[in-house]
Amino acid sequence: MTAKIAPQIAPEIAPLRTLKRAPLVGFGYPFHLVTRFATMLAMAYVFVLPPGRPGLTYSLAAALVLIELVAIVARTWQLSRVRARSRAVIAALGSTTADLPLGLPFDLRARMPVVMVIGDALANLFNREGHENGLAQIGDGAIWLRVDRLQDLPSLAIAIRQWRDGRAPDAVVLSIAPALHATEDALKQQLSRARQAVSDASRMLGERLPGYIAMYQRLTAIGASHGAPSWYGVSSATRLQNALRFEAVIRAAETKASATGAQAQPQPAEPPQAEPQQIEPPQAQSPQAEPQQVESPQAKPQQTLSNPIPAARAARLASLIDWTDRVVISALADRRHPAAPWALYGAGWIDCGPASHPDAPWMRDMAVRTHVHPAPLPASSSPWPLPQPLLEALPKRPRTSPSHAALLHAFALLAVAIALAMSSAALQNQRIVARIGAELGRFEAIPATHDNARRDALQTLIAERDQFDRYARMGVPLSLSFGMYRGAALIPVLENAIASYQAPLSPPPVVTLDSMSLFDSGQSALKAGSTRAIVAALDLIKAHPDKRILVAGYTDNVGNPDSNQRLSVARASAVRDWLIDASGLSATRFAIQGYGETRPLANNGTNAGRARNRRVEITLVPDTSAATGT
Repeated sequence: MTAKIAPQIAPEIAPLRTLKRAPLVGFGYPFHLVTRFATMLAMAYVFVLPPGRPGLTYSLAAALVLIELVAIVARTWQLSRVRARSRAVIAALGSTTADLPLGLPFDLRARMPVVMVIGDALANLFNREGHENGLAQIGDGAIWLRVDRLQDLPSLAIAIRQWRDGRAPDAVVLSIAPALHATEDALKQQLSRARQAVSDASRMLGERLPGYIAMYQRLTAIGASHGAPSWYGVSSATRLQNALRFEAVIRAAETKASATGAQAQPQPAEPPQAEPQQIEPPQAQSPQAEPQQVESPQAKPQQTLSNPIPAARAARLASLIDWTDRVVISALADRRHPAAPWALYGAGWIDCGPASHPDAPWMRDMAVRTHVHPAPLPASSSPWPLPQPLLEALPKRPRTSPSHAALLHAFALLAVAIALAMSSAALQNQRIVARIGAELGRFEAIPATHDNARRDALQTLIAERDQFDRYARMGVPLSLSFGMYRGAALIPVLENAIASYQAPLSPPPVVTLDSMSLFDSGQSALKAGSTRAIVAALDLIKAHPDKRILVAGYTDNVGNPDSNQRLSVARASAVRDWLIDASGLSATRFAIQGYGETRPLANNGTNAGRARNRRVEITLVPDTSAATGT
């Protein structure tokens, strides 16, 4: 099939251009947009959420911008290197990519497998009518690309990934024609180079490329009049681990030979009819799944009883498969080789290829092992069929375009930002709850006698309550929201704590009278005219009818202490009696107490100090009996 596009999709494809003239756009992934989006999310997190300190906020914002610029510059430099390598390989390959439809829609580019073909006799596979120097072919279920030089394979794989907007090639097919190699050693050297090239391509792509082997070897002297040759082989959606699975190919060839030989009567020649594919359903879900047995649908004529070709083909195919396993696959899987082993997903053999001769590696091996010396066979006519049946079980890959991948990444970044914001809000609310709990505990721990400290703690609680009230009226900050806000539940707790505060009772009113202005020295009788000093106390008593009156007398330390004690009591009694007479109050509201020299206000060593200590105090105290009803 020539490198032409099917009519049903041709109108959707732009005119062909070469990759050499196509713009290189960095695999189609909008890295700069995703980076800017991530930076915007990070800056929103920094400005909206904690730490909240202006200096640190601006420093973090500047650091984020710097990181974004570094990432963009690094990515641009990386893409420039990729572009340079791509241009270099495209220039070196010349017209290798001339047949690629660069305007092919992404869905079609992603749906059609892209297979790179390396190895022997590539001209016989790609040189078709009208395309004598064909380097690419669209058809046979895939886009086939010819790679003549193994050293170009890694760079071409990168260019293909760029052309497919980030999707790597789907497979690598190694074409082997044993008759074109003089010795097995020469063949193994080429296999080593092919293995190294595929390993380098996989490393540059960041993913392993599925590998296939297509063996072209003349087995029988079948001519063009007998129809196109058939493919025999295995193909799996998982990596082949056991070469014993090739026995199914041998059994299929033997079964076909038996069926062909069992035809009872010769049939008149009829036009070739298409034979349906004989493909077993693949079971790729398990590593132990059996691979598909593939046999290409080809036209075949009716055979007679005496036709020995199918049996000869089956026998020689068994020998060729055994030789492939021992020589080719073992070389590609040799662990001593520095390159990664060939990832074998399928292998196919076809009775088609260059002219065979007894000195070819496989022919010599068969002669040594079976003592059978097949006659030389002429080369098959070109073009040789591509190994399309091997792609039936091609590993499935997700079909996500770079723009869709970028959208998914943006959603992932947004989800991470929301998760971080919710986590930060939850953490901030936990800190608020812990802080309020500590402040409440401190308020409760301060005794009522330390009213100043208690008032300070009370003001802190009031400030916290007022802040929560502002949040309720004006809205909760984003740093505390996202469904994590717990301040509303703390308002009643703070209100109860604030209401529980009771200011301490003010000290009872006290009127202090100088004893020298009331009494003569050593006397307990009021002097004439001294009552004017008691009038202020009488007014205070009348202003507080709910209070009881305590009258206490004090002396200095001059004289006998017992005498001073009796003198202080007598002077207190004299003042009480005058107050009762002057106010008309009941004597039960009054109490007297004498302290003598035991409670000085000043130093008794000086005249001024002794004068202050000689006094009578009138104190109004709450009437506890009235409060309790007794």
